[in-house]
Amino acid sequence: MNKNQPLLYTLIVVTLALSFFSHAATKKTYSFALHHNQSSDEAVKASILAALEKRGWTVEESKPPKILATLNHRGIDGRLHIRYNATTVAITNDSYRQAISDDPRQFSEERMEPYYPRGWIKNLRVDIESFLPQMVNLKQETKIDDALKVKLEQLKSLHEDGLLSDEVYNSRQQSLLEEYGVE
Repeated sequence: MNKNQPLLYTLIVVTLALSFFSHAATKKTYSFALHHNQSSDEAVKASILAALEKRGWTVEESKPPKILATLNHRGIDGRLHIRYNATTVAITNDSYRQAISDDPRQFSEERMEPYYPRGWIKNLRVDIESFLPQMVNLKQETKIDDALKVKLEQLKSLHEDGLLSDEVYNSRQQSLLEEYGVE
């Protein structure tokens, strides 16, 4: 056994460990709480999708409660795995950028190194939080519209069956429309 062999093994192990931990450090998960009383999973998802679209991200996969988004910009291959629920969003980064070398001999070599797009993730958080109230209101309006539609259909069915006179039907229809704020 060569006396330099243990040193070589140690060097290899240290190199592999540093390589692993440098990549693991870039796979950070950034979590934040959403402070909106009436948010739902659907509203949070809609907010995330709107924020991604605003920032130019492409949604590769969207299966609740997870979204995979990508962005290629200035030599950076951005990949974000986003998990969400009604109260929390967690963004895990898996991004890379082209390696820059000081050695001109390595310039032609295509290499990618792990990258953490801190600013991009911060901007997404701000956008998600700003879109959430709009999406909650939109979901509530949809529920109200659905409820109104069901009640109007029931009223119409009673009228068509001859159980309500024209006068009563029109009166109740008008009161329902007023109740839901529809003119």
